[in-house]
Amino acid sequence: MIRVTTLESFRRFRDNVTETYDTEEKLIEHIKGEFKGNCKTEIGSAFHFLIEHKEMDTNDITDFLKFGVIFNTIHFDTAYKHAENISPFVPEIRKSKVFNTGKYKVEISGCTDVLQGNTLRDTKCKFSAPTYMDYYNSFQWRIYLSIFGLDRFLYDIFEFIGYKDEMVKDVSSLVLKQHDPFECIRYEKMESEILTLINDFMDWIYFRNLQSFI
Repeated sequence: MIRVTTLESFRRFRDNVTETYDTEEKLIEHIKGEFKGNCKTEIGSAFHFLIEHKEMDTNDITDFLKFGVIFNTIHFDTAYKHAENISPFVPEIRKSKVFNTGKYKVEISGCTDVLQGNTLRDTKCKFSAPTYMDYYNSFQWRIYLSIFGLDRFLYDIFEFIGYKDEMVKDVSSLVLKQHDPFECIRYEKMESEILTLINDFMDWIYFRNLQSFI
């Protein structure tokens, strides 16, 4: 089974989105499970946890503290208010779909952050001004819409302004800016473009002899 995040990582490598982060070496680390996350991913996970758990019981508090992230009260309020604004919603739904490209038959799995009626939503924490074309060019939303059989996807983007690596997981001094949701809509050629990406990915997997890792 292949995860949506893996396909998107491959797409970024294939399209040479950045020379620093989207390298073949980093992609292989991702596929082999060698990437264990970093401070930024932990901050994002902790913020996403708050959106899902506005009313935290003792177990939730224990789970939240494991992230080791330090927010300020405005950060908490922002997450809770966002959760209220998009309610009712169902969090963390994992689903898969078998794609048949004619050349390969593969199962793709994804876990959506939020299902709100007939709309999928994904929470993104950024540490610099977001580039909206980067989100539009992503295949994450396309594949999720295909898997869930829906037509509308929203990115909910929150930017921690002024983050520096030496802050590690303490963002309590930073301003958190909530951007307007970025909407992505199903289009006519979307499904065929997904199949092309899958073919390219599987060709590369066999070329690099990585079949045992997917």
